[in-house]
Amino acid sequence: MKITKRQIMFRTSWLGILMICSCEYFNEPEEYSISSFDEGIAHGLIENIYSTNLDTVKLGKVFVNTSGGESDANVDSLIKITTDREAIFSMLDSNSSAITPSMSKYTLIVDTNFVNAYALLDVSSSQVGDDHMVFFFDNYLDLQIWNANGDLVEIFSNSIEWGIISVSQRTKSRFEYALSTGRYLVQFIRSQKMIKDVVDQYCMVLLPESSEPSSKSSLICSILNGSISGGQEINFVSLEDLDTNWVDENFATIYADDSLRNELIIDLEIATTIINANNFDQRIDIVKNTDIENGYVLLDFSDNSSSITINLYFNDYYNIAAWDAVDSLEVPVIEYGITYYETGACSNLRHIYTIDLENKKYFLTLTRIQGTDNPSSCQLLMTEE
Repeated sequence: MKITKRQIMFRTSWLGILMICSCEYFNEPEEYSISSFDEGIAHGLIENIYSTNLDTVKLGKVFVNTSGGESDANVDSLIKITTDREAIFSMLDSNSSAITPSMSKYTLIVDTNFVNAYALLDVSSSQVGDDHMVFFFDNYLDLQIWNANGDLVEIFSNSIEWGIISVSQRTKSRFEYALSTGRYLVQFIRSQKMIKDVVDQYCMVLLPESSEPSSKSSLICSILNGSISGGQEINFVSLEDLDTNWVDENFATIYADDSLRNELIIDLEIATTIINANNFDQRIDIVKNTDIENGYVLLDFSDNSSSITINLYFNDYYNIAAWDAVDSLEVPVIEYGITYYETGACSNLRHIYTIDLENKKYFLTLTRIQGTDNPSSCQLLMTEE
């Protein structure tokens, strides 16, 4: 049958319409539901590799001596015997291979010569609620848990929902158990991929599902995200931005010289790149050139009557350091990083620093963390402890 030119045009038009509709259908972003608990841990702690690390725990080995050397024991049989069970618990405890539920994450170290590793889990009465205990990992592995009576605990869920995957590519495993108060033996079973890649450490977060973030963090999140109005804009400046005379200088050289240090203070004051007590509890918008990796701000608390402790909250990835502009000393950071207390209420919170300051002027250096996105602005909130 002969096809006319008009028929060809008609069929081509319909084909084009069908392709456009199909593309729109497949390109439409899928929305997945996720609980605030899962998002706070998966996105805020596991995905954020700069969140607070509670502790590094070297997982224990439970083995028997055989003619071929040391090998994994049949723990399921050993733990049935009270004396063996107590010996295992005591050995793990004395070797500090012990974990407890915590708002921060753990780094777990394993011996790559063994497939299985073990830890003593201690769940106190204050940590047991109506909900389940949940384990999150940044690698593929399996779990088995025995209670203090030697009984294998039935797992409630070992699935990981699409909602978690959509907010955290680093979260690989999630396990949920109904655990009461007491001591447990936890067996961590490495996957074939972990064995092949010789993975010798991974991160874990362990929390009861009933855990609640800090109410204070909700307010912090509202200020950082702009839900509460107010704030100041300051420039994230390099030395060259301040004065072309600084182009061949570096901060260490300037800081070691009294006259150069005073010149830098004056340049920062002229550039109005200053944060002081008037900025407490307000959003500070830091605007910067994306080519800049290191920037400088002047912290001026010289008018304060006494020393203070400040918290600096960032919604972007920075390393910071504070330098006494008078006595040429670096001010140690008391603590840094975030826990579920904060990120459970504000999943886009990235870093928290706590610093003790006297009534002086300080240089605050901000360094972008390599490998992270580099937007043209970020938000900072400063609070007094």
